[in-house]
Amino acid sequence: MKKWNILLSLTLITGAALRIAVFFQNRSLFLDEANLARNIAQRDLSALLQPLDYGQFAPPLFLLATKWNTLLLGNTEYALRLLPLLAGLASLFLFYRITTGLIPSFPARWLAVWIFSFHTTLLRYATECKQYGIDVFAAVLVLWLALRQGERPFQWKQAIIWTFLGMVICWLSMPVVFILSGVGIYWIYVFWKKNDRASLGRVAVSIAGWLLSFGLFFFFFLRSDAEGDYLQNYHQPYFLPLLPASAAEWKQWGGLLFQLLKGFSGSTAAAQVVGGLGLLGAWIGWGRARKGMVLLWSLPVLSCLIASGFHYYSLLPRLTLFLTPLLILTAAYGWHVWWEKSGKWPRVAILAGLVLMGSRHTGFRFFTRPYLVEDLKGALAFLEANQHANEGLYVWKWAVPGVDFYTRLYAHPYSLKFGETVNSDQHFAEELARICDHTPPNGRVWLLYNHLMSKETRQEMKEELDQFRQRGLVEEAFQAKNVAVWSWRPQNKADNASANTSAEGG
Repeated sequence: MKKWNILLSLTLITGAALRIAVFFQNRSLFLDEANLARNIAQRDLSALLQPLDYGQFAPPLFLLATKWNTLLLGNTEYALRLLPLLAGLASLFLFYRITTGLIPSFPARWLAVWIFSFHTTLLRYATECKQYGIDVFAAVLVLWLALRQGERPFQWKQAIIWTFLGMVICWLSMPVVFILSGVGIYWIYVFWKKNDRASLGRVAVSIAGWLLSFGLFFFFFLRSDAEGDYLQNYHQPYFLPLLPASAAEWKQWGGLLFQLLKGFSGSTAAAQVVGGLGLLGAWIGWGRARKGMVLLWSLPVLSCLIASGFHYYSLLPRLTLFLTPLLILTAAYGWHVWWEKSGKWPRVAILAGLVLMGSRHTGFRFFTRPYLVEDLKGALAFLEANQHANEGLYVWKWAVPGVDFYTRLYAHPYSLKFGETVNSDQHFAEELARICDHTPPNGRVWLLYNHLMSKETRQEMKEELDQFRQRGLVEEAFQAKNVAVWSWRPQNKADNASANTSAEGG
């Protein structure tokens, strides 16, 4: 058994080392991350408690802590991502502690730690300046503390600690309220079954404190954003229809639930079957012996789905990331149940299924190649080295947040020349005509595109480039991960340059 524990510890250490390695790879800020960084850089501490610009929202304690990091370390990626990194490392350790106490069977326990260590999305948000990695940390912390408390009598000391914890942590992570709902109702059920009225009363005090704190948080910070038309329209496809009344709503309902399964198990049908069987096994195991555990592990998911049904919480994958450790642990306990019920050959099949599922989580590959969402800094470095004083710059709408941060707010800003700068947030045809008129003779305009990870955005870029080609010569100048830089000479300038070249040749 000792050698298996060594293997488990090595997996934990490797997962921690991976997060640190990706952090120091220092990848470019990506869209919403850049927009949040703009808010943090442009505002003082008190202004961060006001509604944010650029369609952003983040919990107040996360914003304030990150602002302090930038004041101490400068407006760099390292300062912006330090808190998510620390939260990611703490989450990994706490998850390991929960797993070793909850799941007796080594194969199921090891797979749970493996998935959490090398889950690509968990890795991303442990090294990105967004609150989703903090949500994971808050969820794991509350679950770990709740399991440590277990079913022991709830004394006033515990009541005070839990009241304070719950009242503070919802200002660091909004969705942790769903985890707290499971914890609170789990304890009500446990102490009601034991007829422990004193513990019930103290739990009620803690729950009242949580509700008061979250109510204030919702009223002062969340309500305007949650009920605003922009977010309601943007997240419409990610709200769960509570009572599906059409084929389209049933499809949306099934797709969103399936997305939760896919999020922790993997992208293949086989991995999802293994994940689903794990969840089923947990329900069977806990349902027979420890019904309270069904409440603890199921109610956070159920309360999140209900909130989504009332259009107060989106099931966008990154917003449900906080449920990932809970679902991994639930499935791992289910795999333990199946393992204990099986003989030699069924265990071989179970082991094969677990290995198959584990093979879908390969974040360790980023030890040998950089984890990149897009290489915007590479494109900006190219432009800095190649753009001349009389040359314009067209910044595509998705690149505006990153370009603004890296040229104006960054600790080591890129020096670009914004002579005749346009961006496609404006009326494209008007801007195209204007830049043709204002580009100097023999002039050139650089076209910067990013966010090219989908067919839709690549097609949109292609359509714009076709319009540029109708007005001049377009040549590809630089290409990297999900970014591209093109050189464009408006038609009259391109013709002049061609004529000049011909005259020199004659």
